[in-house]
Amino acid sequence: MRSLFFYSKIYFRYLSQYLKSRLEYRADVLIQIVSALSAQIGTLIFVLTIFNHIPDINGWSYGEILFIYGFSQTSMALFSMFFSNLINLGRLYILDGNLDRVLLRPLPPLLQIIIERLDIGSFSTLALGFGALSYAAVKLNLSFSYHLLFFFVVLIFSAVLILGGVVLILVSLTFWVKDPTGAIAWPLMTIRDFAKYPITIYSAPLQVFLSWILPLAFTSFYPATLFLERTDYIFHVRMTPLIALLTWGIGLFIWKRGLQRYESAGS
Repeated sequence: MRSLFFYSKIYFRYLSQYLKSRLEYRADVLIQIVSALSAQIGTLIFVLTIFNHIPDINGWSYGEILFIYGFSQTSMALFSMFFSNLINLGRLYILDGNLDRVLLRPLPPLLQIIIERLDIGSFSTLALGFGALSYAAVKLNLSFSYHLLFFFVVLIFSAVLILGGVVLILVSLTFWVKDPTGAIAWPLMTIRDFAKYPITIYSAPLQVFLSWILPLAFTSFYPATLFLERTDYIFHVRMTPLIALLTWGIGLFIWKRGLQRYESAGS
C-alpha cells in the first residue's frame, strides 16, 4: 500500500510538470484537442451516413455498432492518455539514447517512460467515446446495474491493458531490430480501426487474427457484447481480463529481456 501511494504521488508530480509545460502554449493544446475531436467526429459522421441507407450490417443494428464504436474509442482514448509514450520507446529512448537518462533515476524505467507524457488530445476522444456509449445505451434501452458498471470498469481497464501490452511487445523488439524510423508499432495504429466494428463483418481469417494473434477484438467487440446481451460471446468476455494479463505479461517479459541486452546508444 505504501508503494502504491508513493508511485501515485510520483505520477501526479510528473503529470503536474507535464501539464505546466504544455499549457505554456495554450493555443497549441487547443488546436490539438480540436484536431483530434474533428477527426473522431468525421469517423462518426461516416458511420451515421452508412446507417441512413442500411438498417443493419450482418445482423448488427446501428445502436449496437455505435455502442461497440463508443467502447473502442473509450478504451483507445484511455490508452492514449496514459500509455501513448510507449510508442516512442524504440526511436526516442532506445535508439536516441534517452533510455540512459531514465536508467540513472531510482525509479522503474518503464514507469518513467509511461508517465513522462500525457496525450492531451485524447480527452476529446474520451468525451466522444462516452457520448457514443451513452447515446447508444439510450437508443437500445440498455440498463446498467451496479454489477454491470463494475464489469464495465474491469473490461475497460482490461482493454487498455491489452493495447498497452501489444504496443510494449512491438516497441520492445527495437532492442533487437534497430528501426530508426520508429515505425515498428505504427501498423497497430492502422489495424486498430478494425476493432471499432463487429468482427463478424470480416472474413474468418481476419476474425482469427483480430482475436487470437493481435487481440484487438478484446479491446472493444467482445467486452461490448456483454452489455448488448449477446450471450454467444460470453466465453470471450470472461477471457478478456486473462488476455489482458497475458498480453501485458508477455510485453513485460520482452521488455526486461531487451533491457538486459541494452548497451546504450554510444557515440
